[in-house]
Amino acid sequence: MGEKPESPGNLSQEGPDFIDHCLQHDPKDRMTLELLENNFCKFGREEDFSTEESKDPERRSFHRYNVI
Repeated sequence: MGEKPESPGNLSQEGPDFIDHCLQHDPKDRMTLELLENNFCKFGREEDFSTEESKDPERRSFHRYNVI
């Protein structure tokens, strides 16, 4: 198998761990719903959820998926 890609440098400390759990080649080794309990999913940066941005439905959908 190929090597896992390097994690982007702009992720939080929890980001690389989350990605590593997602990119397990063997499905039996991958986390499933446990990923939702990972700190990367549980905690967002406060500045990501400003009041003005949260009023925009399009931006809200991106926050849901941790895209921005």
